[in-house]
Amino acid sequence: MKKLLLAISTVFLLAGCGPVFNQKQTLTTHTTAVRTAVTKEKKALSAIDAAFNAFPSTFQTAYQDDPKADFAQDQALTQLTEDAKTAFAKFEAAHDALDSSQTALNKLANQHASNLPTTSLQSLATSLRLTKLDNRTYATYYKELSEAVNQFYRDVATDPSAKPRMLP
Repeated sequence: MKKLLLAISTVFLLAGCGPVFNQKQTLTTHTTAVRTAVTKEKKALSAIDAAFNAFPSTFQTAYQDDPKADFAQDQALTQLTEDAKTAFAKFEAAHDALDSSQTALNKLANQHASNLPTTSLQSLATSLRLTKLDNRTYATYYKELSEAVNQFYRDVATDPSAKPRMLP
């Protein structure tokens, strides 16, 4: 029994000698990480939007040049697709970085420390939870949009005589 008590005492003593948990430093570190991740996500979303917004006019130009071309191999269209894929990978990486900060900020928000802006932290935690849902929705949308582009290429390749509806 004395050995058990001595072992427990030693564990508590060692735990007490460990580094002090600095809440303000943790808050600063993770809010900076959130800002960085959100900035990266915005840039990635802009790049994805630019690629998919440029697709119709780029396709129309390629179609007018050669209606029987293999559009899945067209350099301009392939570049747009690759740009969107690269941007989406950056978007996902930024969101993954956001997840670890979200966990730490949730813990801080639940501590109700007097030296922290608890209400603002709880609001941020709620916003980050909504961001996670938005990310899932956007990821689904992106995958469906990518599949629609691939299906479009297959449809045009299957029946190149069927003229696709041109943009005004």
